[in-house]
Amino acid sequence: KGVTTALRIRPGDRVFEVTTVAPATTGDAYDEPSTVNPGAGNQEVLLPGMGTPVGGSGGGAGGSFSVTLDPAIQIEGLGINGEDWTDDAVAEVRFYPNGTCDELTLVLLSERQERRNIWLEVVTGLAFMETDIKEFHAR
Repeated sequence: KGVTTALRIRPGDRVFEVTTVAPATTGDAYDEPSTVNPGAGNQEVLLPGMGTPVGGSGGGAGGSFSVTLDPAIQIEGLGINGEDWTDDAVAEVRFYPNGTCDELTLVLLSERQERRNIWLEVVTGLAFMETDIKEFHAR
């Protein structure tokens, strides 16, 4: 509560990591983040067959939580705040204490060529999913 949380995505590795962001010392909300104890935020949120938790503290103090998607699932597209991050090594989406978040659009592709579009509603930080490719949100 009361801290900015970051979702770091490594598209090439299919890794998602949740960390808290150190308070800005210069008043700039986009200062370089650092990993701090995310406390109770370290909850495993996986659908069966979706991925494997890696590293982290498993819910205890002193680390971040990360998950690797199953090799059968690829990140086909990743957009943050209107920019394409699909080919970048690391991308970061921030969730702010007031409940808002950065804009995120993510397209996952399964080995059966099924696509899922996941996006965040920036005012509430809620995630939504679409399966109809005609309704996908643009990156």
